Amino acid sequence: MIDQKIFSKFPVLHTERLDLRQVLLDDADLIYAFNSDIEALSHIARDPFDEVDQAAARAATFRSDYLEHKALWWTFVLRDNGTPVGYGGLFGIDADTSAAEVGYGLVRDHWGHGYAGEAVAAMVSYGIGTMRLHRIHARVHPGNAASEKILENLGFLKEGVLRDVEYARSQYFDMSIYGLIIP
Repeated sequence: MIDQKIFSKFPVLHTERLDLRQVLLDDADLIYAFNSDIEALSHIARDPFDEVDQAAARAATFRSDYLEHKALWWTFVLRDNGTPVGYGGLFGIDADTSAAEVGYGLVRDHWGHGYAGEAVAAMVSYGIGTMRLHRIHARVHPGNAASEKILENLGFLKEGVLRDVEYARSQYFDMSIYGLIIP
């Protein structure tokens, strides 16, 4: 069982190069930058955002999900200069089964520096150590080699593929399920 006290104060996480802090309404530009970039969405079943208001609504949803104990969403910020580079979270939190899904996205200008792997490792570590999750899973579009590698390096195993499970941009998307079981 997940101790609900973890929701009394939003956790700030630190890695070698990143600070992970709560997503704020002020992060709408970051969320828009990721979600309006069709290349960044190439492995994500999501229609691109047309306006910043959509990103502001997403940030507001992230906050309400936290207040309802459904999710923790972090903005990934470079420690040396405060630049936000992406966001991600543990969501779909199920207190009864001690499980959650991990998801993340990085603005394309910051790809290839290992920031996503660093941030995901911090979120997973928090899920294991503090939340005491029994299971963390991720949905990855087959062929997203970067995300597959991040998850595999953290001990996630590919459990299977859900075919035509998501729909966006006039097409169906398969999604591979990666799972990590914590004894």
